Amino acid sequence: MLHTVDEGAQTGRPEPPTADRTVSVGAAGVVIGPYTLLELLGEGGFGVVWAAEQTEPVRRRVALKLIKPGMDSAQVQARFEAERQALACMDHPHIAKVLDGGVTGEGRPYFVMELVHGEPITAFCDKQRLGLAERLGLFILVCQAVQHAHSKGVIHRDLKPSNILVGYGDEGAVPKIIDFGVAKALNQRLTERSLFTERGQLIGTPEYMSPEQAEMSGLDVDTRSDVYTLGVVLYELLAGHLPFDPETLRSAGFAEIQRIIREVDPPKPSTRLATLITSDAASASSIAEHRHADVRTLSRRLRGDLDWIVMKCLEKDRARRYATASDLASELRRFLANEPVLAGPPSARYRLGKFLRRHKASTAVAATVLAAAVVVAAASTAAWRSESAQRQRAEAAVAEADELLDRLSALVLESNSSAGLGESDLLDESEVARAYAGDPAREAAARVELAAEANRTGRAQATLHHSVRALELLGDDARSPTRLDALTLAGIACRRVGRFEDAERYAREALALGESMHGEDSPEASSLRNNLAVVLRQGGRLDEAVTLLERVLADRTAEAGPDDRGTLKTKRSLVAALRQAGRNDDAVEQGRELVERSTELFSANDPDTLAAKSNLGVALIGVDAAEAERVLRETLAAALDVFGADDMRTAIVRQNLARALRVRGQHAEAEQQLREAVAVQFALGRVDDPEVLKMLVDRADSLVALGRSEPALSVLTVGEALGRRLNARDDLWPDERRDVREALSRAGELRAHAESR
Repeated sequence: MLHTVDEGAQTGRPEPPTADRTVSVGAAGVVIGPYTLLELLGEGGFGVVWAAEQTEPVRRRVALKLIKPGMDSAQVQARFEAERQALACMDHPHIAKVLDGGVTGEGRPYFVMELVHGEPITAFCDKQRLGLAERLGLFILVCQAVQHAHSKGVIHRDLKPSNILVGYGDEGAVPKIIDFGVAKALNQRLTERSLFTERGQLIGTPEYMSPEQAEMSGLDVDTRSDVYTLGVVLYELLAGHLPFDPETLRSAGFAEIQRIIREVDPPKPSTRLATLITSDAASASSIAEHRHADVRTLSRRLRGDLDWIVMKCLEKDRARRYATASDLASELRRFLANEPVLAGPPSARYRLGKFLRRHKASTAVAATVLAAAVVVAAASTAAWRSESAQRQRAEAAVAEADELLDRLSALVLESNSSAGLGESDLLDESEVARAYAGDPAREAAARVELAAEANRTGRAQATLHHSVRALELLGDDARSPTRLDALTLAGIACRRVGRFEDAERYAREALALGESMHGEDSPEASSLRNNLAVVLRQGGRLDEAVTLLERVLADRTAEAGPDDRGTLKTKRSLVAALRQAGRNDDAVEQGRELVERSTELFSANDPDTLAAKSNLGVALIGVDAAEAERVLRETLAAALDVFGADDMRTAIVRQNLARALRVRGQHAEAEQQLREAVAVQFALGRVDDPEVLKMLVDRADSLVALGRSEPALSVLTVGEALGRRLNARDDLWPDERRDVREALSRAGELRAHAESR
């Protein structure tokens, strides 16, 4: 295939050459400047593309694009001229080069670009049966080209396979982006007749169109629109299908097309393939064969990182997408290098928000809980001071707080379960049982893969199920790598579900096996030692955790150097453990060194630097509260700028700052910071959390110190309801259960103090 234009274009042979060179420009043999038209390559809505021969100053074949007869309105000419100027300002090996331009004798503008020999990227990859790694390698080159266009202030706005042609060059497969006919200048006017899209005019191809492009609400379309479209192309390259069925989309009315693009979440690529396996096994098998894999292998490789990379591109909210095409390319390189990727399953807050929007009648529950202290204030304070009828009102207030927490917790659990367990999980289970019956070693290996995938996507129960089943299948196979992986994953899963004794047992067994297989000083053993240290920290065994972390830090420093990001993260864990163990002076000393080095290596606003600075601030509270306040104020200002006000990391910094403020007697501001921190935690879906209980009690403490007994009692009503819920749970870690007991004891003392006033 040669250079093509808009999808759905008509192609074919032109009429035979004619001796009359003054006929319409739509005829072979016509001479336009130094170019002789040879063969019609395609037609779009307003332009035609010809293969042409240039005779001077060099002889070569080129692609010549000009406006079709009858399509010479001022707007179309402006659009055509915009494409010419957009291409002319770019110089990239994977973007078709503009070579020349001018006006025909009839006054129609044209431009000349290199003749690209190739096929649409999806067709090329399928024809060559390229595997996922090869497809991603090609796609990264496309991302780099799009980033170049963006750096020149140009958005393509119509990226799709037919505008990304791939052919073979001296260095193998070479992609080329063509047809910037609907490109938009970001930072400059492209011509004196710049194209302005009329209100209600849809520009682009529906299947590949971003929500903001479909919206046409006046919201400016920026580079993240191209990131969305790249995500659609990537989806198709990986899964063999588009996110939305083209026939369904195009058969819908204009308003319905807009609604689908703006509001409907497409299935993950792996889910689309899993659905196809059950509905059309032959098609699924064909898709896998074109990717040089079997269906089961392709399904497994799509799940996890690739799913989340694609879905991050396809976020409706463009602020949640990759910020640039270069960021997307870097993410794919991380995947190919088996490094951790930045994309991941949506946060609890995001899932809960979408759940509440789907269930609008229940949305008031969240708002009510956020304002629970206000809801119960009038009833509770007067009631706790009186008898009979007012005492009944007090009991009703307590019951209301319990009910509010129950209802929001139910919403969170339902949202999490609907997002965390899908049909693909059930498919995995049945596939494993069928495929590996009678071969326990292979089934154990498959179970470990499933456990690792579940761990990456935050599904602790699924991780535990598959890893424990793998251990059962392995039996006495004591030194296999599969067993080591299963033990490691089982320990991590038990830690996440609060099974301290099991987590410690699995972590210790994994460490012993890792040291036996790889050596005590190996990187593998160091990583396993760190896992055990995390378990011991959460279990309240702080001295032992500190000793292990000091060993891990020494190992990682020797292996990767003192300035490696992983080494510095280990040091941050050590600072936190030292502080928790009451060794504040040591924590401050190590914390200062960490903040200084992280700032030099990365930046003052790097997330790791901010985490280290927050840790340092907490350690300073017991040493120099004034300096702690200063450090934590600086950290909060940066966190608000980097993460935003509704991020959990910002809420934690608020909580830490409030601790310093309370030590310094600044209770009014401490209460305000805690109020905002609690609101964020509830909005994030963290209903049953000991940290939230501690925040509520600290806030009540500040209110009592300010002489505000009524709101203090209201906050305590909600806090005590939460404490009762937490006490009833059997999955708390030892340090969490200790925190809950201490918080409830403090709450009782505060209530007695507030009621006596």
